[in-house]
Amino acid sequence: MLVRWQHPEKGVLQPGAFLQVADKIGATKAIDRRVLEMAGEAVHRLESQGFGIPKFSVNVSLNRMLEDDVLKSIDALPTTDAQLTFEILESDFLDDPSEALLWRLDQLREAGVGLEVDDFGSGRASVIALKLLNPDRLKIDKGLILPITEESAMKSLVASIVEMGRALGIAITAEGVETALHADVAAELGIDTLQGYYFSKPVSERDLARQTMAA
Repeated sequence: MLVRWQHPEKGVLQPGAFLQVADKIGATKAIDRRVLEMAGEAVHRLESQGFGIPKFSVNVSLNRMLEDDVLKSIDALPTTDAQLTFEILESDFLDDPSEALLWRLDQLREAGVGLEVDDFGSGRASVIALKLLNPDRLKIDKGLILPITEESAMKSLVASIVEMGRALGIAITAEGVETALHADVAAELGIDTLQGYYFSKPVSERDLARQTMAA
């Protein structure tokens, strides 16, 4: 699930336009909490209309992840067949994961929550930290994916990330797949999941249901 701000004057704003302000005023945890609730409710509604949804993902900040009530929030979600997955930013988590974080991740796994590292390659992750976190999936940042059709060095770099993922038993997603050529090169490199505008731009719950039924 993607978060956007419907600004009364500026229209739809991307997270980069408001998340830093949210951090400064202490609103990030409340946003994370509400996004999780909205995502669970949306999946429940779509399933009630006959849509099969294998999983739904939400981004979660470090502060929210460590809050005492995060597990209760998960338990309070409507019952669905879809797996809940938390996406965490490499820059927030992979520099020096604390014992408190590792303990919380173990609790989340026991609750059936998946774990994915978002925007991988944009931060400063160490392989040791990555092994400690043991995520289900790495989502390679689009800044690394976009150049792979033209720059052999970037293609080789992405290939090395794929190989590292295989060695650690971690699945790989390519973000920022914008053309058929991007999709072909990413598939050639062995990336198992592709994500980007080539397949679809972000759509609302209502538009998703309408487009799926029309198809």
